[in-house]
Amino acid sequence: MKQLKIKTNLNKKEKYILTCSFGPDSMALFRYLLDNDFDFEVAHVNYHILAQSDSDCKKIVDFCGVFHKKVHILSTHMPSGVNEEERARDVRYDYFDYLARKTGITKILVAHNKSDLVETYIMQKQKGTHLYYGISKNLTRKNSIIVRPLLNYTKDELLEFVKSTNTPYSIDPSNANPAFYRNKIRLDLQTLKPEEIEELFEKCMADNAKNEHILAKYNPYFDEVYGFNFQEALKTGLQEDELHVLLIKYFKDKGIVAEISEGRAHEIYLKASTINRPSIDRINSQFNLFYEYDYLKIDEPHCKYKCELNSVLSSEYFEINKDKLDEFMITQNSKILIKNAVSAAFFEKNGQKTSINRLLSKMKVPLSIRDIWPGLFNENGELIYVPRFRKDSKKEGIISPNLTNLEKLTLVNCQKDIIEL
Repeated sequence: MKQLKIKTNLNKKEKYILTCSFGPDSMALFRYLLDNDFDFEVAHVNYHILAQSDSDCKKIVDFCGVFHKKVHILSTHMPSGVNEEERARDVRYDYFDYLARKTGITKILVAHNKSDLVETYIMQKQKGTHLYYGISKNLTRKNSIIVRPLLNYTKDELLEFVKSTNTPYSIDPSNANPAFYRNKIRLDLQTLKPEEIEELFEKCMADNAKNEHILAKYNPYFDEVYGFNFQEALKTGLQEDELHVLLIKYFKDKGIVAEISEGRAHEIYLKASTINRPSIDRINSQFNLFYEYDYLKIDEPHCKYKCELNSVLSSEYFEINKDKLDEFMITQNSKILIKNAVSAAFFEKNGQKTSINRLLSKMKVPLSIRDIWPGLFNENGELIYVPRFRKDSKKEGIISPNLTNLEKLTLVNCQKDIIEL
């Protein structure tokens, strides 16, 4: 049997933890590391699910002993009534994170391969649009970096490799059980020719390249305060499928765990294309999707804040025009506050009362920042000044807010009822 020559970009100056199930994939990586004099330790999780679980565990320990490799074993049992595949994945990755923290070895080697990547790609395509297809070469976690050096090799190639090098391994019999969704796809793929597998792999890479192009093309249309400039992007030919990808990325960046279907992306695209006044859609209990005058923005409510002017006339959040303040005959001893303008119900000027919400609407202050738009309050708690909304103009009013800093400061997840500046 001709031996496969495995090549990777692993660094011999680094130390790794190899995750090993005793299947042919991980044992192929084990053999490759041994043959090429890499410095590594081994980690194994025994779930006690299969009849051969204890036997496989012992064989790993014995094999590590032969080559004087330190081995870490986690022995655990599967609770009843859980999704075993998801539970097993969570347990082992949490364990790998723990080992990285304990040993100081942050690079964790996982023997996922091209066949696994194609399986994942097919599952993702069946479920809809994704930001990234297949399996990434590297994944950064809390304490570790997952490294997958075998993504260029199929399961069949790795099986031939362990056989040709007389490396011990075992086959998980549950892999042939079509009751598991992934196994059904795996069994279907086994009927394909190598060139057909390669074609699916290339399609996966092409889809990822397409998404990368979309993200790079429309990244300049995102603003930290105002969101995504939908109308400008539309002028350059923004399509529904492109917006779908951008929304998935936007949700991910905000930490929102929710799938966006093609139908939902279509609704958002259509509404944003035709809406003629600001509107809000609820995403979940924390986040809203704002349809502004030109923008789409995902945001959450903000905390209240206050800033006393007798001690601070400028900061990273506001700049105050002292000459303009003098027009209000404000003395140095006056207790004047800058607060959320919506803290007041009305704004009164020249004997006329205007609802603060109506005033902010007339000034076209975006919905997503109306709750942090500043107002000047006197010592009696009366709202005496609201700066105009001038998105692109220079500082002209009494208060010039730095909206980027103010919004970062006042996000609800700051867990404060009121912030004193």
